[in-house]
Amino acid sequence: PSTVWKTDGYKNHPNFGNIKPGLGVLIDLKSAKQVVSVQVDFNTGGGTAELRAGSTDPGNSSAGDTQIVNTYTPVGGPKDDLGTRVVFPGPDQPTRYLLVWITKLPPDGNSRYRISIGEITVSVQ
Repeated sequence: PSTVWKTDGYKNHPNFGNIKPGLGVLIDLKSAKQVVSVQVDFNTGGGTAELRAGSTDPGNSSAGDTQIVNTYTPVGGPKDDLGTRVVFPGPDQPTRYLLVWITKLPPDGNSRYRISIGEITVSVQ
């Protein structure tokens, strides 16, 4: 519980209050690996997310975030109405970076929208 990753709470709109296209967790595998699957354990169901893959980390900045969103390749399509455990297939080609990209948040019961992730498990060959 002390290491749960969570979004802020957003009012009025499940798509981050209409202020950003999404939010995600960037995973650095340290070298390109053949990823078989990525399991994400959400603490609440609902929302929409997808897995994306990339070869560079442009850094922790607004410009870097925009570059990741624009250049990382979606792996399969987005998954809607998420359960609490979601398994994404890995990309066809080896990759160094993975992004669990969330585009729609579920209601939190307190007049806001938010989601949290308890664990991410990456399986590689």
